[in-house]
Amino acid sequence: MAEYDDIDELVSGSESSDPAVGRYFRVYVPNYNNATEAADQRLSYLRVGSPQTDWQNEPGADLAALAYLVGTAGNQYGVELAQASAAASALEKLYGPGVYGTGDLADPYVDDQRIRGSDEVDGDDDASDRPDRAPGHGLSQPQRRAVSAQLHSHLGWRDHTDGNRISTTRGDRLDVVYGNYKMIVMGRQKEPADAMAWDVTGNHIQDFGGGTMPGASVVLEWVPDTTYGSGTDKGAWLLQNSTERVYQYSRFAGNFREEWWGDLLENYTGSENPENFGTSETAGMDGHPTKRDYGGVTAPIASSVGLPRDNPHIIEKTWAKKIESYTGSSKWKIPEIREETWVDKQFSDTHATRIVENTFAESIVSATYSGAIVESTISGMHIASEIGPIVELFLGLKLSIDLSGTISVAAPFALEATFGYNGSFHNLKDEMAILENNLKATKNDLATTNNILATTRNRLSGVANSLTKTNNKLSDVQNDLATRVTQVNVNYKVLAVQINIG
Repeated sequence: MAEYDDIDELVSGSESSDPAVGRYFRVYVPNYNNATEAADQRLSYLRVGSPQTDWQNEPGADLAALAYLVGTAGNQYGVELAQASAAASALEKLYGPGVYGTGDLADPYVDDQRIRGSDEVDGDDDASDRPDRAPGHGLSQPQRRAVSAQLHSHLGWRDHTDGNRISTTRGDRLDVVYGNYKMIVMGRQKEPADAMAWDVTGNHIQDFGGGTMPGASVVLEWVPDTTYGSGTDKGAWLLQNSTERVYQYSRFAGNFREEWWGDLLENYTGSENPENFGTSETAGMDGHPTKRDYGGVTAPIASSVGLPRDNPHIIEKTWAKKIESYTGSSKWKIPEIREETWVDKQFSDTHATRIVENTFAESIVSATYSGAIVESTISGMHIASEIGPIVELFLGLKLSIDLSGTISVAAPFALEATFGYNGSFHNLKDEMAILENNLKATKNDLATTNNILATTRNRLSGVANSLTKTNNKLSDVQNDLATRVTQVNVNYKVLAVQINIG
């Protein structure tokens, strides 16, 4: 290692009272690894006190400039980070070729550009501004950007090393930062767009790192015009996260509970215009809301270019001791539920020892439109009951085949029992209608005859002793006619049903 005869070669400082120079103490150790090649030489640098006016020329300036390139604020400022191939070229892209001035720096912190509500009076944060301003420091956007623009000019501590840095503390350590805090980790690569960072500004901790940081925060802005809160405290933070181009595998073991409240809960999977990888800004977004406005704040839609936008294959399997599902309750009925399913093929299998289904409704409207419907039920016993007026309409051809005993009760009108093979084929509506009319006329005639016989029976009851034999014969005739009336009723009901469904 090189030896220095004068410590002033490594340590320097200034006690100047000139504001342009200021006071500072500097330790500068060049080539501490004694490398022979200039490209391999490493240095360490510490400056405490007045900042260096041309900080772009101090050690580590290329890394310091990344504070203005990495993160959500830099993206919003318009710097195309993906095109910056290295930190040096990123500097030139930001300041211009060979001109590393400070006048055109992007904002280093997310909060510098964050929408925090109305800024009616700069610097004020009182009740008169609510609900137009988020809680917090109360600085307007111009004020925030002005403070961040002094990041280097108000510098009081600057250190850099080309080697590793390790800090150890055996006891407790407490760091208090009154202003903002930001950490950038390049991850041993040079692309600013692929860096990871944490930004702690404006009452929030916001992380960003592209697809390498699941749940990376993209947008966090104040929404004043909402129904949340009351009086002057109305408002909420709009948070938009994004996880792109990753395989994410999550495992959970234990007891979990999810609770949701609010005005809206949306879920979208896939889209109406899927693409394997997006070739346009809106690829894979058809069917999604095209615009989302929250209190005047429009949530931006991230670009789909180069990102997976295909429709997934969804697999859901559940094993459980018990599954309970409730929608609404007697105290709070859902005002409306709408379900739509669009599918080319649908298969549904249910294997159960017992199935109990109950539906309680004032009215049920069910419609099925299909070219063909095939339904089969195999059961030891099939009991179906319907109470109330029933109207069934069949238009077209109906083939009904019963290969077992059938008992049909439609109280209080008819009882029908069929055992063995029963086949019916109906499509002659006009002929059946004529037969129905004839049966109606026959029924009326038989009913009239039955009434006449009953009257005659009453008149002959006074002379029953002498006309017993005649009375018995008339009773037999009456019973026979009553049987025929009943049979006609049965046939009438059966034919009426068959006409309706024929």
